Amino acid sequence: MKKLSRMLGGLIFVAIGIVIIVVGIREKKENERFYARAKEVTAYIDDINVTTKTTGSGKKRRTKTEHDVFVTYTVDGTQYKHIEIGEYSSSMHVGGTINLHYDPSNPKDVRYKEVSGNAPIFAIAFGAVFAGIGLIITLCMAGFSPNTKLKKTGIRCVSNDVYIDKNVNVKVNGRHPYVVYCRVQDPTGEYRECKSKNFYEKLDMYDIRSVDIYFDSKNPKKYYVDVQEAIKNSDKFY
Repeated sequence: MKKLSRMLGGLIFVAIGIVIIVVGIREKKENERFYARAKEVTAYIDDINVTTKTTGSGKKRRTKTEHDVFVTYTVDGTQYKHIEIGEYSSSMHVGGTINLHYDPSNPKDVRYKEVSGNAPIFAIAFGAVFAGIGLIITLCMAGFSPNTKLKKTGIRCVSNDVYIDKNVNVKVNGRHPYVVYCRVQDPTGEYRECKSKNFYEKLDMYDIRSVDIYFDSKNPKKYYVDVQEAIKNSDKFY
């Protein structure tokens, strides 16, 4: 059930990532159409309203600052005063000037290309990362991870020299993950120090005395420490 829920979570990540990518591509195409017909104008920055929003409390307290930029510019003898634009850059300041692009058929539609032109690219990249993470989770839960392949095709060795400790170099939600360290003789006869991936389950609650390590037959530096199987074969302390 836990495996199924994780797979479902991975698929949700993939779906969200694809939606973000599609939105980004549509926005990119719309931007291309806009800038193909747009004209450039120099605008004066009238005002920048800064608002700060705080959500959560304690360690989950988050502060977000938003900037609403208002400009004045002239197109074909008509002055457009105090028009809000949807983009902000740290280089903007009240009294300064910026070059904007406007739609000739609707001069109030102005955009700051340095920001709006890159936004779709960031969205597409973010969506790709999101979908990629979801795909990895889904494949791993479905049994297509490199570790699963190593367990099927690798050379199995057993280590009775096992040590469990926390990985103090990593911290997620205030917790350090657990890692299983072990010493074993690899298929070449060389003694090798191996370690597992990070586990957020409390491994020190199990009496793990031995663990299987699966080595790549062509490259002993590639291996998989099968902690899950070791947990199944161990006893709980409590």
